[in-house]
Amino acid sequence: MAKLSARQRAFVREYLKDKNGARAARAAGYSHKGSNVTGSQLLAKPNIRAAVDSGLARLAAKCEITAERVLNRLAEFAFEKKKIKASDSLRATELIGKHLKLFTDVTESKVDATLVTVDEAQVKAAREKIKSDC
Repeated sequence: MAKLSARQRAFVREYLKDKNGARAARAAGYSHKGSNVTGSQLLAKPNIRAAVDSGLARLAAKCEITAERVLNRLAEFAFEKKKIKASDSLRATELIGKHLKLFTDVTESKVDATLVTVDEAQVKAAREKIKSDC
């Protein structure tokens, strides 16, 4: 994997703060004018994407955030009465789950270090077409 430049490392570090590519690009010293495009372009580079993914994995491990832990917490709020406001706790848990992509309708797969996104509806439609053609 190609090494990152100092500015690219700064971009990754900033991106990991809030997952905002445009803000991270500006903070890393890229032009303010095209920061939306620059952020997207940087995230599309395999070496930068790998660094971001690695950083996100380290953050999740550090916080001990796992899909199992999120689902267990959801089960607590769904089936047990708590003295705290349930809607607040449930919303916080939902946000963590969304961050971990537990509730998406899209499947992500890595193929040769390239991120491929597959829409589940398209997969279902393709399966139905195959069935009808047979």
